[in-house]
Amino acid sequence: MRSSASCLATALGLALGLAAVPGLAAEAPSRDTMLKACRGDLMRFCASVAPGGGRIRACMTAHLAELAPECRAVVETAPAKR
Repeated sequence: MRSSASCLATALGLALGLAAVPGLAAEAPSRDTMLKACRGDLMRFCASVAPGGGRIRACMTAHLAELAPECRAVVETAPAKR
């Protein structure tokens, strides 16, 4: 069974569009950067949100004004999944 931190890491990575997108992959924040910046906010605002279908991205975006500045910057610069 995966740990909750591992599940949150996977969910955050998927939600913020870490899939390799030609032309955008070099500009996308790394998974480690996103986790470091957003772990607390993810757990605070979106822990009950099921990953997939853009739900976590939508949750983080809905709370954009409440996110820590470092997390807000990551959420704003992460490319959307295409």
